[in-house]
Amino acid sequence: MQKIILLFLAVFIGQGQLRSQLMPAEGSKLNYRIIGFSFPKQNGVKQYKVEIAKGNYLLADSFRKHIVSTSKSAENKLVAEVPEFGKEYTWKITYEGAVKKESQLYHFSTKSND
Repeated sequence: MQKIILLFLAVFIGQGQLRSQLMPAEGSKLNYRIIGFSFPKQNGVKQYKVEIAKGNYLLADSFRKHIVSTSKSAENKLVAEVPEFGKEYTWKITYEGAVKKESQLYHFSTKSND
């Protein structure tokens, strides 16, 4: 019985950790403008850069034209602020170290302040 409970807990906790590695999660609708970002840690990275663009973009060129915030951190988490409630945002991470690597584009929105 104990083995079954331990197995269940290991699977349950492991799934939560995988989902929580990237925040805000894709498609999140947030109630606030000050946002905690977290993302997978990468070996050999000296700095993480998070860029946020106002709008929902699928292409990097469109994204780059609308960046409203850039934040850097030595850790795989940081806090950034977006300008408005009731808007969609696109964000990405750039891993800076011996090799520079960019993530895919992620999306979230802020709920209207009604």
